Amino acid sequence: MASVWLLLLTAEPLLVATVERLAAAYGVGVQVSSLGVSSLRAFEQRTSVVGSGVPPALVLVGADHEPAAGLPASASGVPRLLLAVGPPHEGLWRSALELRAEQVVLLPEGEHLLEDRLARLGSTGALTLGVIGGCGGAGASVLAAALARTAAAATPTLLVEMDGFSGGADLLLGAEDEPGLRWPDLASARGRLLPGSLATSLPLIDGVHVLASVRAGPPLQLSVAAVGAVLDSARSEFGVVVVDLPRHLDEASSAAVRALDACLAVVPSEVRAVASAQRVAASLRPLVGDLRAVVRGPAPSGLSPLSICSALDLPLAGLLPPEPRLRAALERGEPPGLRERGPLARFCRELLGPELPGARTGRRGAAQEMLR
Repeated sequence: MASVWLLLLTAEPLLVATVERLAAAYGVGVQVSSLGVSSLRAFEQRTSVVGSGVPPALVLVGADHEPAAGLPASASGVPRLLLAVGPPHEGLWRSALELRAEQVVLLPEGEHLLEDRLARLGSTGALTLGVIGGCGGAGASVLAAALARTAAAATPTLLVEMDGFSGGADLLLGAEDEPGLRWPDLASARGRLLPGSLATSLPLIDGVHVLASVRAGPPLQLSVAAVGAVLDSARSEFGVVVVDLPRHLDEASSAAVRALDACLAVVPSEVRAVASAQRVAASLRPLVGDLRAVVRGPAPSGLSPLSICSALDLPLAGLLPPEPRLRAALERGEPPGLRERGPLARFCRELLGPELPGARTGRRGAAQEMLR
């Protein structure tokens, strides 16, 4: 898995020196691009050849950045800050609005603000897994809930529902009547939430904290800032965070994908499902460094897991056999993975592996071990 890095767009020596010094202290890599359209094009060509393919976790833009140069494609949907040296001026705030910057940081007085943001990037935080359906009805929400229940037996765990058209992660876990916050209550979140605020305010069922969408009314349009604030806080409060993703990614769900340690695409063993999953995988590749396929049986046409993974150009995370009477159990309100000896629960234990009890410490390293 590639290390965390940020993109700095400036030709101001003080900004470069300050950012590189602070980033080095927190183990965050820095790529600097000077001003101008040509330099940004050269940057994109360089990173596409020698880079990891993982986009930056943060974009820092100097106030001297040339507006005509724009931003590189790799910065699309990535949180960004506007940096300036000296006292503020009217044009600075106009630039921040045009840039859609989350924050303006004035140096050297605001160095502590930048340091706090870099500290969060450099922090290993929770093991963060995404689950997405390769096609409609693939069972991604069921697998996400089962993974969260399995992880919760060993470490504090949060299940985050990102699909506004879902039936409700709280309903899936039987927690629809549990008191606590849902996404509408956090839609205006910005920056960093108070420590412990998620663990103390979200519904809790079977040891799993749940951040669910709402089932009534139009789907909530989440902002990148709100998703970033929630996931930043979640990484510091929990040992494992499981994100149930929609198949059609907007800016907010794309930001969630960028925050993942790994993403699992659930693909039924059917020809049309594989064709659909190819498009889903293509949309995810630029956003996450570790993308794997979970192949779900049965296979009516005899498609093998290896042939499916070959068609998707993805490594195999595992084969999920069908679970008898699962649909009836879900209709009765039983949470996924309740049967300890069932295929679903067994698959989740094998996927997360024996390293799960250590997920709360050394989490990014554990991510590779747990999904190896």
